[in-house]
Amino acid sequence: MESKVTSQNRDEIEAELDALTREYAAWNKAQGLNLGSADEHLFDETLSEEQRKWLRDFSHRWEDASPVHPGHGMVRRRDL
Repeated sequence: MESKVTSQNRDEIEAELDALTREYAAWNKAQGLNLGSADEHLFDETLSEEQRKWLRDFSHRWEDASPVHPGHGMVRRRDL
């Protein structure tokens, strides 16, 4: 599968990552937390199991939305 980089692809990916960033910031605020990168806290035992589960789910969604560059294209990882 060869995908060309288009401004639409780039804009869609950036919009999705921006939405996820806002969601993560809102979740941190609601939880009374100020965490850095979600994947750095997946096994943080100071967090509840529910919080770690949310972080795992969020990390999977972030990975799926993250751009990869096969050949000269730009696609989301989940679209490969």
